[in-house]
Amino acid sequence: MPFDIGCAWLHAADRNPYFPEAQAAGWTLHHHDMNVDHLYYRERKASEAEEADMKAADAKLFELLARHEVKDGDDDRLSALLAKGHAPRAAATFAGPMDFGADEDEISILDFRAAADLDPNYFSKEGLGALVARFGAGVPVELSTPVRKILWDVPGVACVTDRGTVRAKAVIVTASPAVLAFE
Repeated sequence: MPFDIGCAWLHAADRNPYFPEAQAAGWTLHHHDMNVDHLYYRERKASEAEEADMKAADAKLFELLARHEVKDGDDDRLSALLAKGHAPRAAATFAGPMDFGADEDEISILDFRAAADLDPNYFSKEGLGALVARFGAGVPVELSTPVRKILWDVPGVACVTDRGTVRAKAVIVTASPAVLAFE
């Protein structure tokens, strides 16, 4: 059974290029409506009333987001919209660490709004990592080849590696979120 560590969702399947790839491969796709299936407060399963409160807090959060105005280019943090208590905190957990890998005081309202429309959502039984590998199967990849220098003052761009220099029209430079967090 494939097990994804990290990304596992096919969010926004109606516009996600991986979704038709998974369909063409005949993969098993399970639609998820983003409802909370189970909710726990520490070691205790939430009651039905507490789950209903959390869902109401989540709906209230989205209502506040829709009505919130950004003034003079200021971009408030998501935490500015949240009250204290178990239900809002649970809603904020889904809006923060679960979806963004950050707490609500680190997420801008504008960024949250831009990423909030993720439906329809799917899981793939075969695994998202395997789907990404399938999607890029025809792309030449060199592993264990660190780029030592990027030359921008040449036609296009040149990447100097331990295995030689690679010339291209463009380069995409990436860094892990952990590296970015440490600036």
